Amino acid sequence: MGMLSSRLGRPGLLAFLVLIDVSGSTSMIAAGRGAVRQGAVILGGGPAGLATAIMLAQRGRRDIHVYDRLEAPPDPNNEALWSDTSRFYLIGLGARGQAALQKLGVWEDVARYTSLVDGRKDWSPGAGVDEGVERIFTDRPVLTQVLARDRLAGALVQVLQERYTDAVQLHYGVECAGASWNS
Repeated sequence: MGMLSSRLGRPGLLAFLVLIDVSGSTSMIAAGRGAVRQGAVILGGGPAGLATAIMLAQRGRRDIHVYDRLEAPPDPNNEALWSDTSRFYLIGLGARGQAALQKLGVWEDVARYTSLVDGRKDWSPGAGVDEGVERIFTDRPVLTQVLARDRLAGALVQVLQERYTDAVQLHYGVECAGASWNS
């Protein structure tokens, strides 16, 4: 018998994945040799968890469940909501992030919500508003694209709802306090 407990302090920054055997009468973690990997439970419905669900669905998995303690992210097309960027946590997608989303086949779905940036401004701890150091990057082959983290999650939810409803079920407003299984 095993016990697993998980509390995600910052949902979406980390996704916890459990592959389970749903074909038999017992549930088990499918990490050992010969284990049948049929279903998946993903704890964390942010960008990492949603991208994981997309990848598993693309690889033919079914019965994938994504759980998040927060409500579903807002519609990425709601321009009135997204017009005030100061209300949201912005993330930058550089070359690696863009390549990962391209490999998943969702970059075009996400890119329409991004803004191109060619630099940044950094502040030292305790520095005043006018004391930041501006850095402009013109020599990079791929420029950073910026968007709100929740808008990225909303775009990935939209992809899941349009392409993978037969494989992935999303569960919002559910907190996982623990899980147990018998071997």
